[in-house]
Amino acid sequence: MKQMPSRKITLDLPEIIKMYNDGMSTTEIAIASNVSSRRITQILKKNNVELRPRGHWKRKYHINEDFFKCWSPNMAYILGFFLADGTITEITQTVSISQKEIGILEQIRDEMKSNHPIGKNKYGVYFLNINSKLLKMT
Repeated sequence: MKQMPSRKITLDLPEIIKMYNDGMSTTEIAIASNVSSRRITQILKKNNVELRPRGHWKRKYHINEDFFKCWSPNMAYILGFFLADGTITEITQTVSISQKEIGILEQIRDEMKSNHPIGKNKYGVYFLNINSKLLKMT
């Protein structure tokens, strides 16, 4: 079987890491460096660069997905709210919390560094739906 010639990478490691940390996607870096995006991902992993979650660039709303990884009084308080009044959907990647007072949900959203909207149902109850596969698994 004939082997495909390997393509020579045109960027050096510090350039690749800087481009990725500046927000460029692995696909964009791959095009600039004449290799596949898979190769760029391998290079980043090998050099202990923390990778962004897949599909993060598609997100409409943002959230600190590491919020529950660092123990603090505010984290414990919010975790308690989720345990008492929260809902985790089975099908979608959504964690939801409902309250009659919008202020509580605004504080939770702000503490979690989120820009998810707060909705209101027909019964006058406010809700905050957070779409995050990582938070759902936490």
